[in-house]
Amino acid sequence: EEEEEEEDSSVKALVSLKEGSLSETWNEKYTSPPKTPVWKGSNSGATMEMPSRNSKRSRPFCDEEERQLNTRSPKRNQKVTMIPQKFTAAMSTPVKRASQKTGLRLRNLLKLPKAHKWCIYEWFYSNIDKPLFEGDNDFCVCLKESFPNLKTRKLTRVEWGKIRRLMGKPRRCSSSFFEEERSALKQKRQKIRLLQQRKVADISQFKDLPEEIPLPLVIGTKVTARLRGVHDGLFTGQIEAVDTLNSTYRVTFDRAGLGTHTVPDYEVLTRLSKILMIKKEHIKQLKEMNTEAEKLKSYSIPISIEFQRRYATIVLDLEQLNKDLNKVLHKVQQYCYELAPDQGLQPADQPTDMRRRCEEAAQEIVRQANMTVMGQPCVESESLTDLISQLTAILLQIKCLAEGGDLNSFEFKSLTDSVNDIKASIDASNISCFQNNVEIHVAHIQSGLSQMGNLHAFAANNTNRD
Repeated sequence: EEEEEEEDSSVKALVSLKEGSLSETWNEKYTSPPKTPVWKGSNSGATMEMPSRNSKRSRPFCDEEERQLNTRSPKRNQKVTMIPQKFTAAMSTPVKRASQKTGLRLRNLLKLPKAHKWCIYEWFYSNIDKPLFEGDNDFCVCLKESFPNLKTRKLTRVEWGKIRRLMGKPRRCSSSFFEEERSALKQKRQKIRLLQQRKVADISQFKDLPEEIPLPLVIGTKVTARLRGVHDGLFTGQIEAVDTLNSTYRVTFDRAGLGTHTVPDYEVLTRLSKILMIKKEHIKQLKEMNTEAEKLKSYSIPISIEFQRRYATIVLDLEQLNKDLNKVLHKVQQYCYELAPDQGLQPADQPTDMRRRCEEAAQEIVRQANMTVMGQPCVESESLTDLISQLTAILLQIKCLAEGGDLNSFEFKSLTDSVNDIKASIDASNISCFQNNVEIHVAHIQSGLSQMGNLHAFAANNTNRD
């Protein structure tokens, strides 16, 4: 019974890692998959056709993966392809019931050791490995060099096969290949660690690394970590200590009975990175659906109800992701304010302080402009002057952000809050006018300002919206 609880906990972590995006990734990467081994567990009647892993053939394997290659293939049975779906309120009862049934079968499948490890190898990337594995692999590099005019990546299997034949047969799955790939991966990991610890004198030796290097994790960070041995799987926890000498983290796990373990840095993933990864996938899907909708509209083809339902589902998912991300960023912000004095730094002004100063300045500007020569106010309506003061305060906040120089995503929170407060205070009949004449222009200005600072992961995607 205890082993089943551990399996369930690890399965939940796996499902949380993807947050329902398994079906989209499955459909994108593995259209018309070839015949592959089918796994069947003793505790489940469900079988599953596992797709080929062309996208990871050029990536390094760990020792466990190489041992898996030498195992005998399981027996083939009747193939049942399962595509998990997320539950939404927009789903009809039959669709929801079918989704629940499919989700239960998927959960049973993930209890199988091989299926469970396959999911970990396919989707679990630690913070230090993410920029290395999510970049261009050897095939992509050769594709850009050999076919520079090929802009699309959506080709048929026959077309991809033709390209591979033209490029020649690469050396794969040999012992020397695995040894070289592991050695290269270890070297790149060590270089990233040196950059994180700022122990670099000559940067010429680091040109083979990605442009963006992740920051080291700090104590108190919520993470998802891989445990091996008796408790094998993915579990959530919190970092309690950092060992830069041995490149490990001391993680206290949330699940009762797991306790605290030392985990290598290449087996630890932050939850913030997980949310950003999921949001990035949703935004990509939304862009593709926008392109498809524009194409249908240009041909005067009506948009189906199913298309509208899928579009609405993605929008609702993004809204929830923004709320979750905003909570995490708020905690990070508070931690930065607490950490600054300990590091001998002056804490930055709270966004609320900047907003208060701008509001006071705006009220004084409006008061002086509203006075006539005789000392009488031109506009006597107090509600109207308050609205003008609030709109003027927004302009002053934008000016402060533009002149501030080193922008950060948290300073945009005060601007967003100001816009939302004005929107909540005006009459419902004026909401549309406010959105068209104020809110949309402020959003454009925010997008432009975000290109001046280091807000590529946060403000540019408007994660501060509730």
